[in-house]
Amino acid sequence: MKICADSIIFSLQGVGGISTYWSQLLRGLQNRQDMDLSIRLGRTNRNSLAISQIDADGRISHDLLPSPAARYLPITGGGSDILHSSYYRILVPFDRSKLITTVYDFIYERYVT
Repeated sequence: MKICADSIIFSLQGVGGISTYWSQLLRGLQNRQDMDLSIRLGRTNRNSLAISQIDADGRISHDLLPSPAARYLPITGGGSDILHSSYYRILVPFDRSKLITTVYDFIYERYVT
């Protein structure tokens, strides 16, 4: 099974619960033998510590647009069976990948400071 992990959260958040959760999820998935994991990062990455803890073996690609702009644009699964988004992105129309989004806490979205 081919899985593409959209790790845009590393570009949107310096440190925090979501980036910690996401880096732990990727570390667990990369050791699975039954899946082919590719990791997609934003063009600007604030959380280099979390990224450095992921042994990607050349499976990391970067978005073309800066993360603040890319966050609101649809994404493609790149031929993967599953696209797992780290922060509420949508697929481009007619993409055959299945989209998984982890829903965290919406307090930040409601009470923006």
